[in-house]
Amino acid sequence: GKPAAAVKFDDAVDWPRCQRMLADEGFVASVLSFELSRLDEVPAVPLHVAWAYLGLPGGPTPKVIDSSPVRPSLRRSITTVVKSPLDVASVARASEPCGALLRWVQELVVEHVERRKVQAEVARNEAELQAAEAREADAEADVAEAEASLSRARTALAEKEAALAKLNDEKKAAEKAAKDIQKLNSLVCPTPASASAPAPAAELAPKQRDRK
Repeated sequence: GKPAAAVKFDDAVDWPRCQRMLADEGFVASVLSFELSRLDEVPAVPLHVAWAYLGLPGGPTPKVIDSSPVRPSLRRSITTVVKSPLDVASVARASEPCGALLRWVQELVVEHVERRKVQAEVARNEAELQAAEAREADAEADVAEAEASLSRARTALAEKEAALAKLNDEKKAAEKAAKDIQKLNSLVCPTPASASAPAPAAELAPKQRDRK
C-alpha cells in the first residue's frame, strides 16, 4: 500500500463520494460484514486515519490549514490553524449516525494499530529469543568441545605417565641386572692384582731343594 504520508483526502472531491456512500442502502451491511484482516492489506490507511483524523501518535506533523480568503501574498502574516482530531461527541451532535460510525472507526483503527504494535513486539522478541538460543547453542558447543579437549588431554597425560612408569621399571631392572653381572664376574675371574703377586717363600723353598 501507499505510505501514510501519501494518503490524501480532498474535501471537494472525496466528501461528496463519502456522502453517497453513507446514503447507500448497503452501507450498513458492508460495515457489519467488514473484516479487520482487510486492513492488513493496506497498513498505511489505518495509520493515516489514526494520526490524521483521530489524533493518535505515529504520523508526520499535520499540515496547517489556512482558510483565510485573502490574497496569497498576504497569507504569511496570518496565523494558521491546525485541524483538530475528530471528536465522537461533536460529531454525534451534528449527526447521531455519523457519531456511531466514528466510534466504530475509532475502535477499529485503535485495535488494528495496537495489534500491529503487539505483532511487532512479538516479532522483535522472537528474533531476540532466536539470537539468544543461537548464542546458547554456540556456548553449549564450546563447552562440549572444551570438555572433549580436556578428556583427550587427561587420556594423553595418563598414557605418558604409564609410559614413564614403564621406563622407570625397565631402568631399575637394567640397573639390577648390571649389578648382578658385576657380582658374577667378580666370583669367576680373579682380579689382576691377585694373579701377578709373587709366590710365598714357603712355596719356593721346596722347589729350590729339588734343583740341587
